This record gives sequence, structure tokens and C-alpha cells, in this order.
Amino acid sequence: MSTGGAVPEGLPEVPCPRGAYAAAVSQPHPLCLGRGYVPCSALVVSAGMTPRRDGTLTVTGLVGGEVDTAAAAEAAGLAARNALAAVADAAGGLDRLRGLLRLSVFIACVDGFTELSAVADGASAALARTAPALGTPARTAVGVRALPGGAPVEIELTAAAQHPPTTHNAAPDIPITEDTAPAAPIPRDAAPDTSTAQDTAPTALIPQNATPDALSRRVPEGVRR
Repeated sequence: MSTGGAVPEGLPEVPCPRGAYAAAVSQPHPLCLGRGYVPCSALVVSAGMTPRRDGTLTVTGLVGGEVDTAAAAEAAGLAARNALAAVADAAGGLDRLRGLLRLSVFIACVDGFTELSAVADGASAALARTAPALGTPARTAVGVRALPGGAPVEIELTAAAQHPPTTHNAAPDIPITEDTAPAAPIPRDAAPDTSTAQDTAPTALIPQNATPDALSRRVPEGVRR
């Protein structure tokens, strides 16, 4: 379900999460504030997206078995577009994205299937066609035993985004309590605090030339001599 407004042209509706998770999250990231190669203020990470259209998987099965490489690549393209829709929605719109950083492609395949990159190429091609200005992300293709719902592919996408000035770089509103309030500064010319508890008062110095008789008179009252 979309929360960022109208779906950008060329992208599908954001798939509704099928569990206790968000379709994508946007996290302010101080390392992105004008540093590095992609000026941004947030990292946006999608959940795993499968090739669903209107909430229904378009294809199921293991790649290299029921699903051939070409069909799997096409499914990967749809899943990638779903992931792009999710990160664009979380960022507040496709125009807020500044670059695609990482693309992870998980492929449910039969034993011995090695054309993982060919399947992942379908995801890369879909992103390049839909949002060419966002660049080419780093990519990982991993073969797995199974994916949710019997999907042949699942996509995770990480992007850099620029939030509007009104929604980032603002210090959090933290209420000041007795525990969090800073201690009042001590003036430099303040007189030292000479008050001490009775049990912490320093012992009086004994003169070096004190006689034994003088020492005996210093024994506190009540102490056996």
C-alpha cells in the first residue's frame, strides 16, 4: 500500500506487505550529507520483493526446473520494479531518489543451476529502463532452495535519497527532565565548598614536635587508652 502519494509513472503499485514488515524504510544517514559521490540525506532499503502484480505471483516454481531462465529474468524485472516502487514511495517520490546503491537478487533454483547472473540481468535491465538517471547499483545474485509463496526470484534494493529540507537535519525534540538536564556551570570565582559531613572530616594534623603526653590527650573521648 502506497503512503507517499501518487505512484510515479512507469512503476507498479507498491506491493502490500504479506507479513509484519514494511515495504521499504527510509533512514536519515549523516554519512550521506553531501559527502562521497551521491549527495543525499537518507538511505532507503526495500523489503524482499517478489514478482507480484496486483498482489498475485505471476510465476511460481524453481528456476532450471518449472521456470526457464528467460521467464525467471522477466520475473526478476517485475520484482525489481516492485522494489523500486517501494523505495520511491518511502522516499516521498521517485524524484527524491539520488542513486541506486545495491541490488540483491535471490533465485530459487534446482541443484546445479548456475545461470544466476543471467536471471539477475533481468532485474538490472528493468531498473535501467525505468530509472536510467539513478545509475547502476552493485549487485549480488544468490541461488537458494526456496522463496516465499514459491516465487522463483526475490529482490532487495537499497537507494540513496534526498529528503525535503523540512523533514531532515532537525534535532529531535527531547524533553528535558531531572535526569537529562545539564548541570549548572560553576563560576570560576566561586568560593570552595568547605562543608563536610562529620564522618568524612579530615583528621587534624599532629605537630612533629608533639610530646607523648600531648598525643594521649588527642585520643577521642570514649576510646580506651
